[in-house]
Amino acid sequence: MQRPLPPPAVDWPSALGNAADAAVAADALRALLADAVFLDEDAFEGGDGGGGGGGAGGGDSGGNGLLAAQRYHARLAASRERERALELTARALRDELARQGEALAAARRERDRERARAEDLAQQLEASQRVFALHYEEIALRTAEVERLKALVEELSSGGGSGAAAPARPSGEGGGGATPG
Repeated sequence: MQRPLPPPAVDWPSALGNAADAAVAADALRALLADAVFLDEDAFEGGDGGGGGGGAGGGDSGGNGLLAAQRYHARLAASRERERALELTARALRDELARQGEALAAARRERDRERARAEDLAQQLEASQRVFALHYEEIALRTAEVERLKALVEELSSGGGSGAAAPARPSGEGGGGATPG
C-alpha cells in the first residue's frame, strides 16, 4: 500500500506578495484607463463621414485621425481643467461648510451659556422674591406692633389721666421721665 502524500506546504509570504503585486498592477491599469483615449469610428476618422476624400484612395485618413486625436486631447485637457476647477470649488464649499459648522457649534455653546445664565438669574430672582416676602412680612408685623403701641400710648395719655403711670415705664419714651439706672 502506498501512503498518501502530505499536503503541499503553503508558501504564505509568496502568496501575499503575489496579491500585493496584483493590487499594484490593478491600480496601474486603473490609472492608464483614466487617461486612455476612447474614440468611436467617426471621431477616429475625423468626423467627416467619408473614407478620406478622392484621389489616392484615402491617403488623407491618417491626418484626420491625428486631427481627431488632437481634438480629443484638447477636450481631455479642458475636462481635466474643469475637474480641477470643480475640485477647488468643492474644497472651498467643504471649507465654508466646516466654518459654518464651527460657527454653529460656537453659537450653540453661547446659547447654552446664556440659557444657564438665565436659569441662574431666575434662581437669584426667586431667592430675592422670597427674601423680599420675608422682609415684607416682618415690616408688616412691626408696623402692626407700632400701631398697637401708638394706640396704647394714646389711650394711656388721654384716658389714664394720672401722671404716675407714665414715669413708671422704663422704655425711655415720653420726654421728661427719669431713666432707670
